[in-house]
Amino acid sequence: MLVLAVVAAVGPARPTPAPAQEQPDRAAIQDLLDRRAEAIESRDRAAFMATVGDLSPGFRDEQARLFRSMKDVPFASYELEADWTEWGDIMRAGDRARYPGAEVVTIPLTEERYRIRGLDRSPAVEDLFYTFVKQGGEWLIGQDRDVADLGFDTAQHLWDFGPVRVERHGRFLVFRHPCRKGPCSNLPDYALSMLEAGRARAELYWPGPWPKRVGVVLPTTKSELRHVLQANFDLTTFIAFTYSTVKDGRYSAPRIVLNWRTLEGRSASSLQNVFAHELVHVATRSSAGPHVPVFVDEGFAEHAANEASPASLSFFDYQRSIGGVNGALPEDYQFVSGSGTSIFLNYQTAQSAVDFFVRTWGPRAFERFYKRLGRARGVPGTSEYLTSKALRHTIGVSLDRFEQLWADSLGA
Repeated sequence: MLVLAVVAAVGPARPTPAPAQEQPDRAAIQDLLDRRAEAIESRDRAAFMATVGDLSPGFRDEQARLFRSMKDVPFASYELEADWTEWGDIMRAGDRARYPGAEVVTIPLTEERYRIRGLDRSPAVEDLFYTFVKQGGEWLIGQDRDVADLGFDTAQHLWDFGPVRVERHGRFLVFRHPCRKGPCSNLPDYALSMLEAGRARAELYWPGPWPKRVGVVLPTTKSELRHVLQANFDLTTFIAFTYSTVKDGRYSAPRIVLNWRTLEGRSASSLQNVFAHELVHVATRSSAGPHVPVFVDEGFAEHAANEASPASLSFFDYQRSIGGVNGALPEDYQFVSGSGTSIFLNYQTAQSAVDFFVRTWGPRAFERFYKRLGRARGVPGTSEYLTSKALRHTIGVSLDRFEQLWADSLGA
């Protein structure tokens, strides 16, 4: 499952169970997936295409293009595993009807696990929803989007949209499409140097452990960006994103994804702030957990990115001066919904709260608070309850009391 730094993971609604049918041969399906994964690792096109059925219009051609696009991706490992425990068999009667000649049709969750050489210590874990079809006694993959209307979206990577070029720039591994005709998502040299400068600043605020290298993904179009991020909100006002995959409450394989068109024309100092913000997210992923509120994550990233930057009068200061700040911490959803102005104000509000925390109790106390809250995985309680509990343990005040103290400091 993929998780943005600003988005809580929400699972799709459970479908109506399919009618009773012959039980799928799970061992045979897993063998199919093993052969497909081995073909990807060994770059064996014939073996890869042997796992794909010609059962859905255009799907086999799509898969042939996908294989060509993956050939330069430096996989250190690649695995596929069918999982009937998470959602069961989510096939519906209508899905079954798409394959009239099939003996059996089944759609479980398929878990994709892969590591990029020189980048990932632990594997990225993505959700795929292959339709497995048995015809003439043979299992094949018939489609991967049959249940998208239920919210079960098969993860899409940059290589789903065309060939991928992987470039190493110091401690960064940049994934982009080769530059040909049309728009080209290439980072200029000054932007690459600002990545390094952003990392240096972020390291001042989060002591580690830091990943040796960081992946940077450059989708070419807004459509690619939306699909790579699996985003359902307006991306126009955002410059960059950090996403990770998550399994059992643990985050892995963080990537920075750039909305590269919005970077054009920005000053070097502005880019350094943006990259420092995103790199703080990368650094904290190993300590994060499912109950860390967005205002904590985004507020700390803004604190690291902007605290050292001189500013005459920030947007947040202006809003405060005209009475536009009500002293309430923003909810998670407020970071991705509303106007660009209101979203920006919520980021500034979150930074103000973290600035107050660090100014009052110190940076090491914030680090202890964040790590303690991040360890809360698989435990009872809401995020608000667990945040309050971590605050009381670290600085001796509840979440409500922290919010009141912060609001008082603003005169709100």
